[in-house]
Amino acid sequence: MLKKVISVCLMIFVGLFTVQALNNNIVFANSEIKPNEYHKKSISAMDTDFSVEIDVNDPKANNYLEQLKRSEEIITNISILTDNFEGYDVLGEPVKNVYYINNNVNKKIEIDKVLYDILEFSLEIQVLTEGYFNISIGKIIDKWKDLIDPLANNNYTEEQFNKIVEEIKNIPIIDNGIVLTKENNKYYVLIKEGVKIDLGGIAKGYALDEVEKYFKEEGLVNYKIKGSASSLKYGYNSNNDKGYTKVGVSNPFGGIYGYINVANKTVTTSGDTEQNKEFFGRLYHHIISPITKMPEIDNRIAIIVTESAALGDALSTAIFSMDKKKLEAWGKQNNLTEYIIIKSNKKIINNLKENEFVNSDGSTNIVKASIFDWLIISGVIIVFGVGIYYISKNSKSKLSNKEDSEE
Repeated sequence: MLKKVISVCLMIFVGLFTVQALNNNIVFANSEIKPNEYHKKSISAMDTDFSVEIDVNDPKANNYLEQLKRSEEIITNISILTDNFEGYDVLGEPVKNVYYINNNVNKKIEIDKVLYDILEFSLEIQVLTEGYFNISIGKIIDKWKDLIDPLANNNYTEEQFNKIVEEIKNIPIIDNGIVLTKENNKYYVLIKEGVKIDLGGIAKGYALDEVEKYFKEEGLVNYKIKGSASSLKYGYNSNNDKGYTKVGVSNPFGGIYGYINVANKTVTTSGDTEQNKEFFGRLYHHIISPITKMPEIDNRIAIIVTESAALGDALSTAIFSMDKKKLEAWGKQNNLTEYIIIKSNKKIINNLKENEFVNSDGSTNIVKASIFDWLIISGVIIVFGVGIYYISKNSKSKLSNKEDSEE
């Protein structure tokens, strides 16, 4: 009798454990599966930490040392070209990077094709976003960064602070201030007076795309490429039957909002949680709207899922400064569907597909998940019922036999 009770309890436990495992997307179909192991390379560039990882089980990972070395070269090169704070020399000749361009206004400068491509793509995104992404407003961005610098002794009176803000708003934005030209397979840029190029909203993503492009040329499929926590690019995860890697979404108001299932895509984030400072009851941050020349405070975090990290970086920066009405209109016009916005009033706009987003409780869709879980739970209940019936029947049989023997 005791053995049968234990057997039924074990069946119930297995059933309940199955429900919990499914809720947490745990795969136990193959007991041989082990956590992924990666060949890793950490790279410091663009004032952030990059990480490049190649799955040791990737069929093309036998050349991983060279692949990691080349990925570092790609990221470092883009970092130097897009740097707007420092100049570089090679064999006594200045590198024609963003810093050099910004310090040579109204001069036609020959530049590397990689930098030309980044500038060209950035100007295309400026048109696409109706000016909400603009790489020419470096002077305005610099003023705001100085103002919110946590190390600066900015003990302003409210009157002094408002005066500085007004001065920033009076800095002009130059239309068509960046001129790109191609001549005889050479690439040139000229910036007009009043322009300062700042590629901080796109450079990391562009570097990730270039590393992935190289990895695909190498035939690699299982990899992770990260530019801090704000630009994340994932290939195929060999340890998941759908190839997904689960990426957590932090809620700025506390805890984890949920998880995004990513395979061969990028997750990029723009938000006010890292670089900010409060003045007179209002939070100011480093993401400046080219429309208002102010750090807008309607949103706290903007997350976009895209194939291109550069596009994702630029679009998350742009939509972060859009209010709800503008975002809805622009998003509808441009078929923007895969994004999450966590607003300052704690409301959340989640347009991700059901198979891409998992709530922090493990569900993807309340109704569908509930139906699915209840099917499993129903099976557990049936097993439980059969077990109870079996025990009850067996007990009655034994009782009957005992009564027969007593007679």
